[in-house]
Amino acid sequence: MTIKIFLATTLTLVAAFSVFAQSFISLEIFAPTNEEFSLEAPKSLALTRSIGNNANALRLYKTFAGGAYFFVVSDKNQGSALHAFPALRLGEKTADAADVRIGELQGRKFSFADEEGFYQQILIVDGKARDYVFHTVSETKDNPAVEKFFSSLRFDEAIPEIEKPAVEEKKPSAVEKQKSESGNGYGIGGASGGVGNGSNRIAPPASDKMTTALKILSKLPARYTDLARFYEITGNVPVRVTFLASGKIGSVAPTARLPFGLTTNAVAAAREILFEPAQKEGVAYSVAKIVIYSFVLY
Repeated sequence: MTIKIFLATTLTLVAAFSVFAQSFISLEIFAPTNEEFSLEAPKSLALTRSIGNNANALRLYKTFAGGAYFFVVSDKNQGSALHAFPALRLGEKTADAADVRIGELQGRKFSFADEEGFYQQILIVDGKARDYVFHTVSETKDNPAVEKFFSSLRFDEAIPEIEKPAVEEKKPSAVEKQKSESGNGYGIGGASGGVGNGSNRIAPPASDKMTTALKILSKLPARYTDLARFYEITGNVPVRVTFLASGKIGSVAPTARLPFGLTTNAVAAAREILFEPAQKEGVAYSVAKIVIYSFVLY
């Protein structure tokens, strides 16, 4: 009972801290040159990719802050490919869609929780010269910075003044921390056996029954998804895997997540691991380990 109370209290504190951190993200007016819009966004939002010449380039602006991803995609307005954009196909899976008006322009907004538990909002706007996708992916349903991101959107209007927040974000969220951690995608957690405490340690008697550690025979990488690749999502998905004494994979649960199907694909890859069970004196036994799947773009 004490352990259950401790876990419940810990989860409550983690959730409260997440909400607290989101409330103090530093926002500023974002009005990039050669674009038609302005909005309030985390100060780290920036251009990360431009495909094509300067006038007609498809541009991607993105950042991760306060437990949420923020994306803006800008493309030339000539039968734009954005209408076949993968994010739009995601939005069409939900009935929670609405027509919105931003000044003189008409847009279509989709809001939904995806299969991995992320909350997504997608706003598609046909501008006068370019088409735009404004897209957020959040760990929580009510994220103040996400709401401000959409409510502050303006097209070809005077840029309003913004009051600087007194407190800025100080600590990264769990997902952001995972993004910055290094790893090659083959790490398996877990502590090794005990260490002796003296040179006079007596060796155990020899036995013809084998004692061996878990042995991974085959571990395939997790696949990227089209949308994750388009948005250049990178990072690690640690998965806690139970390797059963029977030689089969038991429970599989991610301990941190990445969006756009990457978490799902990491779990699926973990279920396909081939291994030899750990043995103690010739008897196989089950063991749980952390397997890390890394997503890196080259």
